[in-house]
Parts: sequence; structure tokens; C-alpha cells
Amino acid sequence: MKKYIILSVLFTLFGLVSCYDDDSSLGTKKIGDITIGTLEDASIISYSGNKLIREPEIETTYPDDQLTYAWYIYKEDQDKGFRTNKIDSVKNLSYEVNLPAGSYTIIFEATATENGYAATAEMKLAVSTTFSQGFYILKETADGNTELDVYTQNGLVPDLLAMTQGEALPGSPRNLSVGYSQAFIDTEENKMVNANTVCITTESDKLICLRTVDMLKAF
Repeated sequence: MKKYIILSVLFTLFGLVSCYDDDSSLGTKKIGDITIGTLEDASIISYSGNKLIREPEIETTYPDDQLTYAWYIYKEDQDKGFRTNKIDSVKNLSYEVNLPAGSYTIIFEATATENGYAATAEMKLAVSTTFSQGFYILKETADGNTELDVYTQNGLVPDLLAMTQGEALPGSPRNLSVGYSQAFIDTEENKMVNANTVCITTESDKLICLRTVDMLKAF
């Protein structure tokens, strides 16, 4: 009986030695520490030239030239991974906020190039706009198209159509009006909503209606 016990112990020790002698690539890579300091939450008014500036404090055993950085942003109700929307690849962030109103999460990631070891830190970003708290100005651009400005207590915010829709509306200005509690389908949320809108028509028979809180296209 003692003979079988001794053999069993020897086999067990042999197995442990085999595991210990594993020469996989992961076992030979040096793993160090990366610690990122706290990132403070922020509230920012969008489409006003305001920037989110963060300079994270990092404690690490890796040299600076062996670290890469990335900043990501996602809406809190997003069901995809946070790496779907990278906003920068630097250590110190200076990001101009031109986003629809809402709650966002910002994630900072530091990665060691030697072995892929990474650490992350996150913060909350509350985004608001002043589009519904000012005077709208309909204007004609130098090339004969239509643009929209808004004048608020913080000053003039020019060219809202180019900023939020990507381009001015074709044709010279014809009409500017406001729609109260208009019903439309919010394509981002995929549901019917009601909101106040600002509507613009041009002499080229183009029409656009925008939700005043964030310039989301309603029609």
C-alpha cells in the first residue's frame, strides 16, 4: 500500500514540475504595473467650442516609450463594446465636444506594447446644449445657400447646419419657423417622441426640422 502512495506522490510532483517548466510565450513576458489616477466627471455645453481637457496621472514600471494610449466615448445606453468609438490616441486629452445632449462615459486606456498589458480609468460626461435658450438667425451664405446661427447668453454660435448636419441647406433662405411638441421618430432611439423643433425652408424647396435641444434631424 505504501508503494502505491509513494508512486502517487511522485506522479503528482512530476505534474507540478511539468506545469512549472511551461515555456509558453505568456510565461516569458514581463508583466509590470500600470495605475491610472482618478478622472473627474464633467459637464459641458456642446457645440460651443468647449473642450474636455484631461491629463491623467500614471504610475507604471514601464518606460514612456513602451506605452500607448487611447480615449473612447460611448453613450450610457449603448449595448456595444466601448472600443467602437475612439476619440484620440494621446496621453493628454483635448477634445472639443460637439455631441447631442445626453450622458456619456469616457474611458482612458494605457497599454504596454511589450506584452499587451492594459489598464483603464473612466469618467462620466454630461452634455447639454443651449440651442433652445436663445435667438435663431437665418442667413444666406456667400455661395447662396442657407445657414442657421443661434445667439445665446454665452454669445453667438454660428453655422449650426454645417456643425450638426455636415453642410448648409441648398438654396437661399425662405422661411424660419418653430414647431411646438412635434411628433416624429427618433432614429437614434427608434421610437416615437414629441419635441419642439426649428424648421427651415429654402428657395430650392428644401425643408429641414431640427429638435431644438440637440439639433437632431426630425424631418
